[in-house]
Parts: sequence; C-alpha cells; structure tokens
Amino acid sequence: ELTTTKVTCYVSKGAKTECLIKGLRKLLMSRYYLCPEVKKEELNKNGTDMPRPKLSKSEYKVVKAFSLGMCTDEVAKHLCLEKVTIRNHRASASDKNLCSFPELVERFKYCES
Repeated sequence: ELTTTKVTCYVSKGAKTECLIKGLRKLLMSRYYLCPEVKKEELNKNGTDMPRPKLSKSEYKVVKAFSLGMCTDEVAKHLCLEKVTIRNHRASASDKNLCSFPELVERFKYCES
C-alpha cells in the first residue's frame, strides 16, 4: 500500500557533500531540512537578522525554560514531560525557525526582552 508524505527538503547546488547527505537522510526520515546556505537566503528574504521565533505553545514553554538557563533534565522535570518530548520540541522548533536551537534561544531572549 502506498502512502503520500509531504516533506520539505532544500539543499543548495553549492552545498557541501555533508549537507547533501544530511538532506537525504532527513528526506528519508520524512523530516524538514534546509541546508545552511538556504537558511541564510531565507533569512535575507525576511529582511531582518533577528526575526521573531514561530513557536507552538509547547515549543514556547520549552524554549522559554532553556532561555532561563535550564538543562534538558530540569526542563523535563519543570514541565512534567519526558526528555524525548523535550528533544522533539527542540528539533521541531529549530526546523520551523530555520536555525540551530542555541540560535533560537538567543532570538527568543532578544525578542522577549
């Protein structure tokens, strides 16, 4: 039986081989992926260096806890969630905002202040 999955995976023609391999892995896992060069291009289109993070309510709570200096274990205990759930929220928030998680936390701190 065939199923259809919507996945977004962009790798620049000038990207390094590692980015291409990572993109293919993400594609096979049905995960969203943009190589670093495409991320830069997307940020330049927006016209700002620090766009406001796009977050669901759960992702917001996780990012806020990390912005307060908590580690994964502390966030899991604080929000009464499993560590794997925290990691999933981190990954989806990073994918959605086209940046690494540490960058996302910095953007969050900047926009919340």
